[in-house]
Amino acid sequence: MSLSAKSQLNKSVFFGASSIIVALLLYTVALPKQAQSLFALIQATIVDNGSWFYVLTVAFIFFFVMFLGISRYGDIRLGPDHSTPDYSLITR
Repeated sequence: MSLSAKSQLNKSVFFGASSIIVALLLYTVALPKQAQSLFALIQATIVDNGSWFYVLTVAFIFFFVMFLGISRYGDIRLGPDHSTPDYSLITR
């Protein structure tokens, strides 16, 4: 990958995200009390309706990582075959 291809800016994503951020910032600065109640309502809705999904996701990731560690995939070395770990397992 050349340097110019690596540093290209996706203008639609950048300007779309930037405009949303600026709009939220201006709304919050212009109407702080109204913005606080709106954001509190959005947060309460997410907590009430989405907390089960968060707990399920964390549990899935935990069990998946445990499976990877216990199974034969836990012995896969990250790096070249001849490399050795920088730190021992007992390192604090």
